[in-house]
Amino acid sequence: MVTLQLFKSYCLALILYPTEVLPPSKHSVNTLDLCVSQAVAKTFNTRDKDCINQIRLACDLPDVSVMTERRRMKFVNNMLNSDHLRCFALFCVNC
Repeated sequence: MVTLQLFKSYCLALILYPTEVLPPSKHSVNTLDLCVSQAVAKTFNTRDKDCINQIRLACDLPDVSVMTERRRMKFVNNMLNSDHLRCFALFCVNC
C-alpha cells in the first residue's frame, strides 16, 4: 500500500499536472489510463483486468478522465477563490 500511496502522491501528480489547464486528447487519456492500470498490475503482481479494476476501485484510482476533471475543477475553484483574481478584477475596473 505504501507503493501505491507514493504512486498516487508523486507519479499521478506529475502525470496529471498539465491537465489542470489543457484538456488532454482522448488518445492521451487512454494512454495515461493504461499507465495507471500497469502500475497497479505491477504493484499487486496481477494481470487480470477484473482484479485490476477492483483494486483501482478500492484504492480510489478511477479512470484518468475522472481524475483530470476533478483536478480541473479544483484548479478553477482555487483560481476563483484566490486573491489574484480579486486583484486582477480591481485592476481591470480601475483601467
